[in-house]
Amino acid sequence: MHWYFVENGAAVGPLDLAQMQAAHAGGRLVEKTQVCRMGESAWMDAQTDEILAAFFATDPVPATSAAPWIAPSIVATTEQAEFSFRSAFTLATATFKKHWAMLVAMGAVYFVVAGALGVPGQIGNFAMRLSEDRQGAGVIAGLFGCCGGLLQVFVGVPLAAGMYIAGAGAIAGTPKIGDLFAGFRRYWVTLGTGLVAGLLVCAAAIAALLPGGACLALGLGLGGGLEWIFVPLGIVLLTAGFICTMVFVGVRLVAASAIACDPQLPPMSVGQALRLSWDGSRGKMWPLFGFGIVVGLAAYATILLLCIGLVLIGIPFAFAATGAAYTLLYRRGNTGVSTAPSA
Repeated sequence: MHWYFVENGAAVGPLDLAQMQAAHAGGRLVEKTQVCRMGESAWMDAQTDEILAAFFATDPVPATSAAPWIAPSIVATTEQAEFSFRSAFTLATATFKKHWAMLVAMGAVYFVVAGALGVPGQIGNFAMRLSEDRQGAGVIAGLFGCCGGLLQVFVGVPLAAGMYIAGAGAIAGTPKIGDLFAGFRRYWVTLGTGLVAGLLVCAAAIAALLPGGACLALGLGLGGGLEWIFVPLGIVLLTAGFICTMVFVGVRLVAASAIACDPQLPPMSVGQALRLSWDGSRGKMWPLFGFGIVVGLAAYATILLLCIGLVLIGIPFAFAATGAAYTLLYRRGNTGVSTAPSA
């Protein structure tokens, strides 16, 4: 269980029981301090919380009354937290419960728009099946396929960036469907950042997968039983290369396009957005990678519920989880990362 408490007019947290006890021992948490359990919205005196009340049972001197206060927004609380698998998952779960209906609505809009991007390719495939002129149908299918590919880039990249902003809005307690289209407000820098990030990940993947691919190709081309050595080795190297690419490059650049269009951040260049994404995830690659794997598997598992689970649970929770990770990494006041150009 975690709590927030008000200090100097701002919310601090989330803190576990041991941290709350340390705050009490240091004089920061007294009987009249306003506290709120994580996942709830009601603020109360610390002494009225059935768990925290034990702190004050042995206090020799009654605490003084606290000054009038204004309940802080959830934005102030999330800016104080450090990213970890546990903090992101807890924050995502609490947001999913609180804003489930709005998350479903945002997910439905995203699902419809993203699905529409694949329509040209489907039209081309359908035309190819119906036509008896295979050559002409192939040309038509190719044209529609190229159109679909361009849509995936020029519309899909800003839309994917908007998913982070919409999720972060839900974390902040102000979910809005319009945030899905935040990437189109700073369109060119968002698109450019997404494309450069994708190229960097692809370049890193090629370098990381090359040894495993060469070993696998060598094993398949050899005889005399040597393939039983080189083929497994190639598979191991390919797996290791993929994981290293995702951990050390992929997860560090995945939010770059969202940073470029974040309305809470100042306008910036492609390079500055990439740098902020890279620096903000420093030291957190493994928990971020694990968090992405778990969220992805959880969303995929909901497909088994006749796809209804994907719409009602999988996609909405993915929005909340994406927003939680993004908020804890890039919308905190103490990231120590500057968007100013390097000297």
